[in-house]
Amino acid sequence: MASLIIHTVYEGIVATYSLTTFLRFLHDSGRWSGKPESYRAVNGILTDIICLDMRSAPGGAETANVATTAPAG
Repeated sequence: MASLIIHTVYEGIVATYSLTTFLRFLHDSGRWSGKPESYRAVNGILTDIICLDMRSAPGGAETANVATTAPAG
């Protein structure tokens, strides 16, 4: 993830957002097999990655929009 975000910001954000969405799906559907503490830890790490990237990238508002929109095609 770090390599994606460092070298290709857009792809890193999309990958991180996708993992976050999948994590929520697992949790909400009852398929998360880990402990609640593990879920919170993983969710927190992914959220921090997205937030750090939005703060460090120029034009954070545009980056935020990218993070919540799936790429076309």
